[in-house]
Parts: sequence; structure tokens; C-alpha cells
Amino acid sequence: MIRTIIFDFDGVLADTEELMLRFSAIACFELGYPCQPSRAHLEATEPMSFANLGRQLGLPEAAIPAYVQRSLELFHDNPDPLKVFPGMEGVLVQAAMQARIGIVSGNTTITIQKFLGDHHLTHTVETILGVDAPGTKVEKINQMIEGSGWRDDAAFIGDTASDVRAARESSVASIAVTWGHHSRQKLIEAAPDYLVDTPEELVAVLNGMKFGGSYADSEPSIIPGG
Repeated sequence: MIRTIIFDFDGVLADTEELMLRFSAIACFELGYPCQPSRAHLEATEPMSFANLGRQLGLPEAAIPAYVQRSLELFHDNPDPLKVFPGMEGVLVQAAMQARIGIVSGNTTITIQKFLGDHHLTHTVETILGVDAPGTKVEKINQMIEGSGWRDDAAFIGDTASDVRAARESSVASIAVTWGHHSRQKLIEAAPDYLVDTPEELVAVLNGMKFGGSYADSEPSIIPGG
């Protein structure tokens, strides 16, 4: 039984790719480094973070802090509700019935809280550790499961190769979703424990996970034991 489920935010719960690229372009322009961010820049960003995306866009290191701050401000000030990936509301609601739910993200805690409120999902999430919380993604995952005694029954759900590695370094099961910022092939190369193509497959994995397994396959909808 899964007792702790930790979600990444951008690219897993929130469909923010278009905004990330648009806000990056605005931030770069305002800093005097006009650019045209694309999906290819996201695919090449490792580990995934606003800072590393800025580096992919060719910003000098001295400009990275201002770029990150401005990008996050644009998310914070965005008047429109962030889009949720279709089906993920139901995943969160169902997951919250069987486990403690947390979110670890490179976005800000207040942006995530607003997203959850806009989609009536606040009640599903127990803990949020955004970019404003200290520590690496691995440290934040560890913080979420510290003291629970349930590390062997925990899972981290992400959309990038670095999310898969963070789960592995934290000794929790990794579930990679293919609707986010990294391509399916890049996720396969990272070798997550589970790879899913739809929210429905994610529910199936969460309902029937076998911990400690891994896959070495490239067939669609890889669900070990399924």
C-alpha cells in the first residue's frame, strides 16, 4: 500500500509549458537578452529548474537570479487560473483517499496554493515545498517522508529525467508521466520504476504498485506487473 505520494507540479499537475516559455521570453527581453524559448530548450534542461532553463537560453550566469525572480513574479501575477492537465483532478482526489499527498516543485508555494484553490483541490494536499523552501529536490522529498517510517511505501511522480533521478536518490519509487516537459524517450533512458502515458494509467499504477520493481522496456504504457 502506498502511504506517501509526492507530485511534481509543472508538467505533472499544471499544464504550464506555454506560460513557462512565454514568461521566459518576457524575462529575457526585460533583462536585455531577447530570445525565443522553445520546447527544445525544455527538453535539453537538466536538472529541470528555472535557473537551468535560463542557462539553456544562453543567459550569462550573472543574469540568472534576476531571470528566475522575474519568471516567478510573472507566474505569481498571472491573473488567469493555471490549467490542470485533464484527469489530474481526479487523480489527486483519489490519491488523497489512500495516502498522504505532497508537492515538491520549482515553482513558488503561493502559485501552487492558488492553483489548488482555483481547482478546488486544496483539501487533497498535506504539504507543499516550493522553490521558496530551502533544499534540493532530493532533500525536500526526504523531508516529506521523514519520520513517517514509510519510505518503502512512497512514490514521487515527475515529468523529467531529473525527477526520476531525485526519486532514486531518495530511495522512493519513481513514476514518470509523459505529458510534461521531457519526451517519452528521454524518460525511458532515465529508467523510472513506472512510466505512464495517461492519468488513467497513473491511477492504475497507484492502485496496484509493486515496490522495488523496475522496467527495461520501451513499449507504450509501461506498468510493471500490469
